[in-house]
Amino acid sequence: GVAAPLAAWRAADEHAEGRRPVVVLFGGTTAERQVSVLSGTNVWLKLLHSDRFEPRPALLDRDGDAWLLSYPTALRHTVEEIVAACEEAAGAGEATGRVAGDVRRRLALEPWQLSAGDDRPRKVGLEELVAAHGFVFNALHGGAGEDGTLQRRLDALGVAYNGSGPEASALAMDKERTGRAVVAAGIAGVTSAPRRRVGLPADPAAAWADAVEACGTATLVVKPLADGCSAGVVPLAGEGEWAA
Repeated sequence: GVAAPLAAWRAADEHAEGRRPVVVLFGGTTAERQVSVLSGTNVWLKLLHSDRFEPRPALLDRDGDAWLLSYPTALRHTVEEIVAACEEAAGAGEATGRVAGDVRRRLALEPWQLSAGDDRPRKVGLEELVAAHGFVFNALHGGAGEDGTLQRRLDALGVAYNGSGPEASALAMDKERTGRAVVAAGIAGVTSAPRRRVGLPADPAAAWADAVEACGTATLVVKPLADGCSAGVVPLAGEGEWAA
């Protein structure tokens, strides 16, 4: 589990000088990737004011590649805009470095006077991304960031992170399993709506009849099994809407 690396990270925090490095990971490949950008940049910008942590923003793009971001490339609205900014910055990297150095010399700026460094964004593997950081703040929404996949990889690397571990994450992501677990827990006053796992049916009419009978209701609410939050939730009032 995560207890051992988290304890080690906290112990190091008590004895090390300066701020502890934290990578804030956001973006991803799901329908909620843009909400994740908002969450992640919010966390990163707030932690910039911390006297305990030194945050670095990182993006997981739609191809599953990770980008270690610079300050200006992180200040975009969507995953796609951030990737475009990274690719543009990477292509103009040498020229940008020359201009930045000249600007600093002409303004006679000391390093402590800079609000952000001039590091350029670069594409990195997950292992490289987390190697230089003591903690990963997981701000991904849905998919591998919520279903235990990322948590399992971080556990294997011995890297601490926020949130639940792989097993609890995998259970909570699966909406059908979560419902069955709630009912099985037998907690007084706590229940879950009936659930039915379905694929794309060859015979929509028969599948609709089967689903409403199984759930004991004339209407249904459908949702992708492995998306988080409210992504893809649709109420259906009849067979025609189901077929559509």
